Amino acid sequence: MELSNELISKLIEFRASERSEQAFVNLIEVATTNIRSRIAELRDSPVDILRKLASDYNENVRKKVARNQRTPLDVLDVLAEDSDLTVRTGVAENKSTAAATLDKLHATSDEKLCRLIARNTNASPKLLDLLSDDKNKSVRCNVARNSNTTESTLERLESDPSADVRMIVFWRNLKAKDIVDKLEAFSDDPSPDIRHQVAKHVSATKPILEKLSLDCDEWVRLRVAENPSTPEYVLERLSHDPSNHVRHSIAQQTTKNINRLVRMSEDHDDHVRRAVAANQNAPFKILELLSKDQSKWVHQSLADNPTMTIQTLETFFGDKPKDNWVRRVLENKRFNEVRPLAENPLSSPKLLDELSQYPDDTIKCAVAKNPSTGLDTLYRMAKTKNAIQGIEIIERPEIPEELFDILLDNLAVRNHVARNTKSVEIMERIYRQNPQEETLKWLAFNSNASGNLLELLSNDTRPSVRKSLAQNKSTPDDVLKVLSKDTVEDIRINVAIHPNASQSTLDDLVNDQSYNVRVKLISNEALSIELLEKLAHDKDARVRRTVVAEILKQPKAYADVPQAS
Repeated sequence: MELSNELISKLIEFRASERSEQAFVNLIEVATTNIRSRIAELRDSPVDILRKLASDYNENVRKKVARNQRTPLDVLDVLAEDSDLTVRTGVAENKSTAAATLDKLHATSDEKLCRLIARNTNASPKLLDLLSDDKNKSVRCNVARNSNTTESTLERLESDPSADVRMIVFWRNLKAKDIVDKLEAFSDDPSPDIRHQVAKHVSATKPILEKLSLDCDEWVRLRVAENPSTPEYVLERLSHDPSNHVRHSIAQQTTKNINRLVRMSEDHDDHVRRAVAANQNAPFKILELLSKDQSKWVHQSLADNPTMTIQTLETFFGDKPKDNWVRRVLENKRFNEVRPLAENPLSSPKLLDELSQYPDDTIKCAVAKNPSTGLDTLYRMAKTKNAIQGIEIIERPEIPEELFDILLDNLAVRNHVARNTKSVEIMERIYRQNPQEETLKWLAFNSNASGNLLELLSNDTRPSVRKSLAQNKSTPDDVLKVLSKDTVEDIRINVAIHPNASQSTLDDLVNDQSYNVRVKLISNEALSIELLEKLAHDKDARVRRTVVAEILKQPKAYADVPQAS
C-alpha cells in the first residue's frame, strides 16, 4: 500500500519531540499492518503503544510485541495465552519474560515452546529440572546449555541416553573445580566421542590415560598417544598398537627412546615410516637407512625434514633423484638459501646481477628492491617488460628519468603508479602523456591527485573516468558540482552519496530526474534536515517510503526533523 504524505508527516512529527506521542497513537489507527509491525519491534517504542498493539487483530504485529524486550511483564503474561502459536513462541523467546509466565507456557506442552523455554535463562531451576526429563532430545540439550540449570540437574544429565546431551554437560564440566573427578566419570562414557575428548584433555591423569590407552576405539587411543601427559611406558605399549594411525602418532613425537625409532623405521606400514623420516629427533643413521626405502612417500617426508641440508639430501639421493617430489624439495631448499642473499643489502652488485636471472619472480623482486643492485641490472630487468619486477623497480626512492620512462611504457606498471603514487608531479606527468582510458581511471581514483588534475578529468569525455572521479573520496565539492549535472546516472548516484558534497550540490540532486539518485541521497549522512523534509514529500512514493524507513531505522538521528507541511 502506498504511504500518504499525511502518514509520512505524522511519522516525522512523532520523531520531532517527546510531546507528540499522541500523534503516534493516532498514527496506529491509520497505519498499515507493515508499519504497525515495525513500530511494535522498535526498541524505544513507548510502553503504552506496545500495550495497544498487544491486542492488534494481526498476529504478526502481536508476535513483534511478544518479542520486544520493552513489553511489560503483565502484557507478556497475557500474550502467553494468545491463540496464535507464533505469538506464544515470541513470548518464550523474549529474554524479559518472567519465570511464572514461562511456567504457564510450559503447561501447553508444545514441543517448540518447550525447546525455547529450555533455552530462556529466565526459566526457573525447578522448571529446567522438569524439562530435563523431556522426551525430546533438543529440549534436554537446551537445558544442559542453560546457565540457570543447577548442578544437581546437570549431574542427572551426565547419564542422559543421548550422547549429544552428555557432550554438552561434559563441556560445561570442564570449568568445574572437581575436573579430574568429572574426567574419570566420563572416561567410561559409552560414546567414543566423549572418551575422545577425555583422552586429549590436559588435566587427564596417568590412570585415566592408561585406561583409555586400552580403549576399543582407535581414535581414543590416538588422542592418548598425542597427550603430553601420557607416561613413557604407555607410549611404548602404543608403539605396538594394531592401528597404523596410533603408531604414526608415536613415531612422529620427539623422544629420547632411539631404539623405538629404529624399530619403527622398519614398520610394515609406510605411513609409520614416513613419520620417522619426518622426525627431527631421528639420528642420522636412521635417516640414511630410510633414504633406501622403497616408498617414495618416505623419501618425500625425509626431504621435508628441516634437519636435512642440501648436501645431505644430495648424498642420500644423488644430484638427480628419480623422485619428482624430492627434486622439488631440493629446489625449494636452494631457493630458501638464495632468497636471503637477494634481500641482503650487503650482497655485491655482481652477485645480485646473477641472482636477477634466477628462475623465480620472488628472487627477482627481491633483487629489484635491493639498494645494492646496480643500474645496469635494473635497466636489463626493466626491458624484460615483467610487470611484477617493474613495479618493484619504479617504487625505489631514486631512479634515473630514462629508466622511469622505460618502466612507464608497461601498461600494468603505469596503472600501478597512477593508482598508488603520492606524487602530484608524477600524476600530472602521466596525464600529459595522453594515456589510455584505464590509466586515466586510476588517476581519477587516486586520493592524492591535485585539484587542478581532478578538474581536468571532470571534463573527460569517457564516462568511466568521470565515474572514478565521483568515487574518489578526495574529490572537492566544486568538481562534484559539475558531476552532479552529468548525463550518466551512475555518476550522479556517486555524487549523491559523496561525503564532500555540499548542501548546495545535494540540493541540485533533490529534483534529479532519476528516482535512483534521489533514493541514494537519503543515505548520505551529510544530508540536511531541510533536504530530508523535501524528499519526504517527493513525487515518487518509493522515495517517500525510503525516507520513512530511514527515520524508523535511526530514530535518534532524526529526533529534530521538523514536521512536514
